Amino acid sequence: AIKCANPAYTNSGCGDRVSRQFRDFGSIARESNVAWKNTQAVYVDNILMLLEAASKYGVTDFVDWARQYLEGYLDYAYIRVNGQNKIIPMFIDGTVTYGYVVPEVGYFGPSNMRLDYVEMPTSYLLPILRTILQTDDLDAREKLWDYLRDIMYTFGLGDIGPIGGLEPNLELDTSIDDPFALMTMVELYDNTKNPMYLEAARTIGDNIVRERFHRGFFVQNEIMLYSRLDQPDTLALLTLDAVIRGISTSEMPFYLADSGYIHGYLLSDDGVTEDRSYTQNVIYTKTIYDWE
Repeated sequence: AIKCANPAYTNSGCGDRVSRQFRDFGSIARESNVAWKNTQAVYVDNILMLLEAASKYGVTDFVDWARQYLEGYLDYAYIRVNGQNKIIPMFIDGTVTYGYVVPEVGYFGPSNMRLDYVEMPTSYLLPILRTILQTDDLDAREKLWDYLRDIMYTFGLGDIGPIGGLEPNLELDTSIDDPFALMTMVELYDNTKNPMYLEAARTIGDNIVRERFHRGFFVQNEIMLYSRLDQPDTLALLTLDAVIRGISTSEMPFYLADSGYIHGYLLSDDGVTEDRSYTQNVIYTKTIYDWE
């Protein structure tokens, strides 16, 4: 009871974290209704797994569900701001939280924090593309293709052109070093056989190796100390290498879901609880200067 009196204490035993921190929004303010934080699991991982299950078990309804989820989310939440792909913070009923000033500290941030647009991650490219490729309805495919075209262009990858992607005008000198952009280019090449996608993929792959391969491991940049063995960079590069060698992507492992993490309390040397955190915040933020 004493701990729950502190709004910064966010364990579920003290009630819904969103309800406590966004009480001005009423009954919609529940953690399961948030559509701007931790959306990777819902709109990337779940979509990719639905599509894989649809392909593997022949359940076409799963493709329809995936398409409807993505269409609805992109229709209401996607926005381009100052040349960047963004997500409008809102609850799943469409209630927009953009500009809201959080009254007290909690799981979603400090007190007096003003909610801004959220950066759209490049991982969204794969579920949009794969949903298009598994959708039969031409109008539905074209709608999602238009989103994919705009999003990829805004990421600086160039123009994939009209639906089908047979006449792209890609940015072949891109400086992007992103594994999801690389996997998207490889899958577009695999679907169209247009060599421009493969050329763009090679450039992105070269950028990844140059910027992220240090001391024999892939890291976020050259000063980071620890490498995540479940990061997608190596999978993306192996997929590219396979396609260059003439191996079909259907014979290769493919990206399906985000990596795992450990979430819990940190203990000091004397066993006293210090704080609750995540492995990505504790381990993968260490630099070579911390080691010295």
